[in-house]
Amino acid sequence: MKKINLLSILLLAGFLLSMYPGTSSAQSKNTKESAEIRQSVANAIHSQSFIFNAQSILPSRGGMRQLNGGYDLQVQSDEVTSFLPY
Repeated sequence: MKKINLLSILLLAGFLLSMYPGTSSAQSKNTKESAEIRQSVANAIHSQSFIFNAQSILPSRGGMRQLNGGYDLQVQSDEVTSFLPY
């Protein structure tokens, strides 16, 4: 019985260690993408001009709904223009 438990633990540890290198490369790719996103958001904030396009809504009753388009929030340096469904 102890041999089976030890074998199971070793197999599980080997499996987890074999999955580790793939995870680290995926994380580094994800980190690079998130850094690019953070930089583009920072640029938009510093330029004081950006547009948020709403794609879906989550009402207080019912489930999430997809929007057909045309709903947005525009931010300029001295003006905020909103056309949102609620």
